[in-house]
Amino acid sequence: MRSLNVDYIIEKNKRENQPIFLYTVFDYDNNGTNLCLTDNDENVYFDGVEYLRFPITHQPISENSQGQIDQVRITVSNVSREIEFYINEYDGLRDKKVSIKQIFRDTISNPDAVIEDLFYIDYPTSNENSVVFLASSKFDINDVTIPRKIYSRDDFPGIPTKRVYIA
Repeated sequence: MRSLNVDYIIEKNKRENQPIFLYTVFDYDNNGTNLCLTDNDENVYFDGVEYLRFPITHQPISENSQGQIDQVRITVSNVSREIEFYINEYDGLRDKKVSIKQIFRDTISNPDAVIEDLFYIDYPTSNENSVVFLASSKFDINDVTIPRKIYSRDDFPGIPTKRVYIA
């Protein structure tokens, strides 16, 4: 076990050194309204957006051996039943885009000093204390036909019926 210096522990635990996480659920109500929350002890204004303080956390974000970001669990307090209302009213918020931004207190005025990860809600689970969203990253494939090319016998006269798919 490591032996940590008391000065190191004090510095590490200073409020100004703690990251602030900002969460946005985009278009949660299908009317273009975003739900903006923060784990901070007070509301945060960042890049022109107000993030409301709310009991919310997420598990550490990690990459797998292929360089892809693994699924992440986002846990939100359900004591007020506000979040459960949203999941009941809006189809579990499935497929809604979620942004998790990490900033620091001393760089809050710089909108470029941020790390942002994007996820999409797969499904929620809830109980009287919390709602847990399982979210995963997805490739942006808008306007891309998959598979990209389809060849059929009509494309090549005289070649037997056979489809070849190239992604």
